[in-house]
Amino acid sequence: MPKVSVIVPVYGVEIYIERCARSLFEQTLDDIEYLFVDDCTPDRSIEILRQVLEEYPQRKPQVVIHKMEKNSGQAVVRKWGIQSATGEYVIHCDSDDWVDIHMYEKLYIRAKTTDADIVICDYYKVLGEEIQIKQRIFDNSSKKALMTEILTGEQLNTVWNALVRRELYKDILFPVGAQAEDKTFMIQLIWRANKVDHVVEPFYYYRDNPASISNAVSVESTIKRFWQYKNNQDIALEYLEKERLSCIYNRQIEAYKFSAKMFLYYHCNNAKCKKLWNLTYPEIRFSVLFNNYIGLKVKIMYLLTFINYVMK
Repeated sequence: MPKVSVIVPVYGVEIYIERCARSLFEQTLDDIEYLFVDDCTPDRSIEILRQVLEEYPQRKPQVVIHKMEKNSGQAVVRKWGIQSATGEYVIHCDSDDWVDIHMYEKLYIRAKTTDADIVICDYYKVLGEEIQIKQRIFDNSSKKALMTEILTGEQLNTVWNALVRRELYKDILFPVGAQAEDKTFMIQLIWRANKVDHVVEPFYYYRDNPASISNAVSVESTIKRFWQYKNNQDIALEYLEKERLSCIYNRQIEAYKFSAKMFLYYHCNNAKCKKLWNLTYPEIRFSVLFNNYIGLKVKIMYLLTFINYVMK
């Protein structure tokens, strides 16, 4: 059994894949399984990946390059990777990002040393040529604090800087789209974990790509993203209900639902979006104004939006 399985979706990244692949193949941890999943990319991404792999012959037996039957999207690609992984631990890497060559060794050693089910590291956010550090600091000792922080959007919303014991993915409810996908995973994984640890070092380089789907601006793409967001959110809510957590995290879940309404507020302001706004979690009304997990500025925006969208 490999120590770590790395799942890498590949689509439209021919200008980035070389740096990503080299950072993965140069890892100081030897016992790694690499699962590159070709989501029917229309460019030379896979060709470039194979060329880079030729320079690392010791890695060839560890590499799987799988092609999906059709373009399926990141959620389906990650699902295939998780179900195909054989490592003791699993981690994801986006193919337009890259990692420190010590990342997986250090996270694995920490996991084994502390018997942690999840180990999370800090990361760098890359904006063009500028690299900014982003800290991920949380309370390791309290699962309730961790669940609160993820439900209210404070942190822990990414899977590419989280080394996860593969067993935690067993019988998980899989996301269905790219929006809020990581959060849907992390809500379930955090609750299933007996111990979550944190390495206070930034090992991952996340590229904030302005051309990505998460930054699309058309009304059609916004509504598509919204449905992905809400559908994934509903999956997480289904899990919370199944685990009987709705009462324990009632106000946190209200804040979580509230984020879907505000997603529309931030990204869209036409008649169709206003209708969707009203139909989204209609049980959320004025109670959010008394929710301590929602900031005052956002509450004011919500109240003004309610007046504009509902009362006019």
